[in-house]
Amino acid sequence: MTENCISTYNPEFKKWFIENQNGLPDDLYRLLWALYFNFPDVVEEELENGVNVNEIISSGNTALHIACKDRQNSQIIRIVLNYKPLVNIRNEELETPLNLLIKNLYFEIDVLRKLLEMGADPNIPNKDGNTCFHYLNMYALINTDQFENIAALLYNIIQI
Repeated sequence: MTENCISTYNPEFKKWFIENQNGLPDDLYRLLWALYFNFPDVVEEELENGVNVNEIISSGNTALHIACKDRQNSQIIRIVLNYKPLVNIRNEELETPLNLLIKNLYFEIDVLRKLLEMGADPNIPNKDGNTCFHYLNMYALINTDQFENIAALLYNIIQI
């Protein structure tokens, strides 16, 4: 499956892909590649084959961090969540997957709900001291309807 996905790109891309593995084991590199280029089937395949969902792949990021950074990855986030990742792990910028999800501004509410149900803490600050609530205030200026949904979920967690 992975080889088929890689071969859909031009030969220069395939060469770049192989040359830029940067010492990562093949399975982790395939997972990283699938996360960045949005191949849910490959993400599922690698996790199913035993890649540790909490392995640090790049810049302190796990699969969940990378998926939560990308606006197109709701399906991939759901796949990664099925493998019970650590939801409050922080990357080199001290961002949690939840921080990154809220920062990216465009995601499906069920993904946020699932992260919170799994114990994601909206009060964990990044290296600048910002929490999900700081990003939420920025979000209010962009999309009022979505803001209300997100705020309701985040504030409900605080009250529990």
